[in-house]
Amino acid sequence: MQLSIAQSRQVENVLLEWASANFNETQDSTFKKLTFEGAVYGDSLDAIPVFLHRAKSSDPGFVNQFQVSNTRFERVQPQERQLLIDAGFSQTQLQLSNQKEINRRELYSVVTFYPFRFNAALNDFEKLVSFDLISTQVPLPKNALSAMHQYPVASVLATGTWFRICVTETGIHQLTFADLTELGVNTQGLQRENIRIFGNGGGMLPEANNVSRITDLKENPIFIPGAQTGAFTSTDVVLFYGESPMQWNFNANTKAFEHQVHLYATESCYFLTIDNGTGKRITQQPNLSAPANQTATTFHDYAVHHRDMVNLINSGREWYGELFDVTLSRNFVFRFDDLVLNQPGRIRSNVAARSSNMSSFAITVGSARFNQSISQIFPAHVTGAFANPSEVAMPFNPTDGNQVEVNLTYNRTASGAQGWLNFLEVNVVRQLRFRGPQMGFRNTAVIGAGNITQFVISHANAGLTVWDVTDRFNVRVQETLLEGSELRFRQSTNQLRNFIVFDGSTFLRPIRRGRVPNQNLHGMRVADLFIVVHETLKPEAKRLAEFRSQNDNLSVAVVTTTQIYNEFSSGMPDPAAIRNFMKMFYDRATTTAELPRYLLLFGNGTLDNRDILRFGGNLIPTFQSQNSLQFDRTFMTDDFFGLLDDSEGINADGTLDIGIGRFPVRTISEARDVVNKKIRYQQRSPASINSPNTFVPSNLVETFADWRNRVLFVADDQDFNRHFIDSEVLANRMENIFPNFNVQKLYLDAFQQVTMPGGARFPEVNIALNRAINQGALLINYIGHGGFAGLAHERILTFTDIASWNNMHNLPVFMTATCEFSSFDHPNPSDVTAGVRIFLKPTGGAIALFTTTRLAWSGPNMVLNRNFMDVAFERNSQGENFRLGDIIRHAKVRSSGQLENWRIRNFVLLGDPSMLMAYPRNQVRVESITDTIRAFQNVTVSGYITD
Repeated sequence: MQLSIAQSRQVENVLLEWASANFNETQDSTFKKLTFEGAVYGDSLDAIPVFLHRAKSSDPGFVNQFQVSNTRFERVQPQERQLLIDAGFSQTQLQLSNQKEINRRELYSVVTFYPFRFNAALNDFEKLVSFDLISTQVPLPKNALSAMHQYPVASVLATGTWFRICVTETGIHQLTFADLTELGVNTQGLQRENIRIFGNGGGMLPEANNVSRITDLKENPIFIPGAQTGAFTSTDVVLFYGESPMQWNFNANTKAFEHQVHLYATESCYFLTIDNGTGKRITQQPNLSAPANQTATTFHDYAVHHRDMVNLINSGREWYGELFDVTLSRNFVFRFDDLVLNQPGRIRSNVAARSSNMSSFAITVGSARFNQSISQIFPAHVTGAFANPSEVAMPFNPTDGNQVEVNLTYNRTASGAQGWLNFLEVNVVRQLRFRGPQMGFRNTAVIGAGNITQFVISHANAGLTVWDVTDRFNVRVQETLLEGSELRFRQSTNQLRNFIVFDGSTFLRPIRRGRVPNQNLHGMRVADLFIVVHETLKPEAKRLAEFRSQNDNLSVAVVTTTQIYNEFSSGMPDPAAIRNFMKMFYDRATTTAELPRYLLLFGNGTLDNRDILRFGGNLIPTFQSQNSLQFDRTFMTDDFFGLLDDSEGINADGTLDIGIGRFPVRTISEARDVVNKKIRYQQRSPASINSPNTFVPSNLVETFADWRNRVLFVADDQDFNRHFIDSEVLANRMENIFPNFNVQKLYLDAFQQVTMPGGARFPEVNIALNRAINQGALLINYIGHGGFAGLAHERILTFTDIASWNNMHNLPVFMTATCEFSSFDHPNPSDVTAGVRIFLKPTGGAIALFTTTRLAWSGPNMVLNRNFMDVAFERNSQGENFRLGDIIRHAKVRSSGQLENWRIRNFVLLGDPSMLMAYPRNQVRVESITDTIRAFQNVTVSGYITD
């Protein structure tokens, strides 16, 4: 793609350099794709290239709008025509998408479009060959770039004495004098008015950055029966309203309550303090004096059966429950007292099935029966869907006044077909009759502008109390009137109101978690590098931070996940809390120099974010895709933590604003080994980090040696030479643009393939690759097939090879454009991938890997790889090489722009994003060399070393 710019007219003349259709492959799937120089690919039409142009705004108050003119088209070739037909392409004109992109506070205008059209006059497709790209500046809406969030200058946890308590159910909880004592509270002299509880309730944080959220911790009102002041004695109790991690939200469209499971936490946490001044109390809410125009003698209730037991493809956030295989029919009973039989209920069923034929689930509720059809999958396509989901919601009429019984039967239509239940969710209408000891209620039928509703609770007595818990931060005691056995009150219902009625006989009891040290992340200053670490690994994180500060002159801050959760997600694990922590510094920055630069996640994470399988090891949570059933559409990414602009976040959509890396370490021993490698990598003496008694092999390559000038390209075979061609393109670019580096090539097709009992092998490639790694290279770039256990179908790199390496002082950076070579999020700690083994190896391996965690496609891989190699050897405006985090960030931004391309999100950095590769600091200039050389002649070359 060639662009010539006419500055005065703001016109760019673009020539698209089309190439022959080439192959895009992953694992077992190969298909041709259309391409031109500089093409990128979206996610909806895999084979059709996208033109993308990004322009930085010269004025932060304006954005560019793009148009095209002077277009020149050519008819497509037969092969191109077929690819467009197969892809379902139907556009009759160019359809430009203009978007703005904010990257590290710099505004960019981005235009994308498919450079094809269907010409009805020709009854054929045409491809765009050249055009003028015209840009016009238009003003941005006011405050379009301003941060939406304000942050306190200090956390409430900064002063005073604090304790953490947690709840698993929604309702009224009680803390007794004995509970406080066991929690560690000094109850001697404890004053009632000084007891306070803070917390933000249950539920996950929003993924989207533009959704308002609570910063720090917010106070919750509490109720202490008796006097408002004075000593808290052994007979006193504290009552407060607490929420479960699972939330129920009213869907105005479906007129039903729908649940949302917390993906990361099984407890909601609250914080109790005893010496931070007078606390907030639950006060009385009077009855409205105005007459009621609505009456509520019933209420809407709900329940769900949702058991997370298995992740079907070991990827994505959705887990499934009961298996329908040997057992094809199951009954589920939902118990509700006082059902209103003449009011319909609603059942929502979410299931999945894996079958080569269309199959279905039959749902029977009372006399109602529904069929839930599920489309077939194609088992031979391991890159496609493992199973297909289905969700239906249907009304039903209850037939039993005290329960709803549901039968779910899987109608298997093919041998080996299987089904899974995700959840069954039930909405019903119940009589508003008290069933103790506490009962939540709400009524959606009485909601309306100006409505005042008379609530009538039957089966009541004088010992009942009603709390209005609509606003959890302003819970009120509702004034009521007992008339016989009916408890009445009037309240506005212009919006949904939630209440709890209770008799005080028993309450829910919170879990006592203990003392919370003072902390104040909100009062921190910005740092170049933030290291987020699990508490168990903190000593090694601090050691690395000290080294980076002294060796690289970077400002470094070490914070624990617990500290972040305490201030940003009310004590509950949530990746959005870590993202919001970084966003706080991003939002506070008034100049680009004040922006955070790097985030290191110091600890392993697994796809089992709630430890369902009880393997442990989820030290820092992972962000999993919404898609959890399609191998080629699912992803795990650390990018989410670095999407900091207000328009970003949902399903990890956006462009990286900071460089992010992860150390997938589980133990303090692994952490120590990795930190040793980082320090050793930047020290001149091979044994400088080792004790005097450490054995140093005689064949050890010096840390500062010629290996730092070598770049090795390794290419897989087959696939129509796709990997060889891509490697050649990168190697040639390297030799032409960065001639100071020595390019080496290791291509499988250059070696003899040998047939062995286990399949085809390249034993000479294994030997050559092991030798190259032991000799050392600055960077090793692999393109081709790969997986959990190594590289290539012919196993040119295996666990055994990795164990044999002895390169502890000449560690390369790996770029692996392959599939799931370094997925680190397997719950079982014994499932360690080849890439993670290379990273963790204490006596060698790699210093860092830019690598994949899921399936990847050769087309997007090549785009990202090319940009990675360019940035890796470019220099910034100060003439310095980029650090690893900057390389990854720039490469990803250049590769996707605003395209929602999950395939490059699967690339992660295993390593320190603030680290600088071991680039040679100086260059060699040759002044003279003999132009004619005879055999066995000694030759003298004269030159000098320069910077």
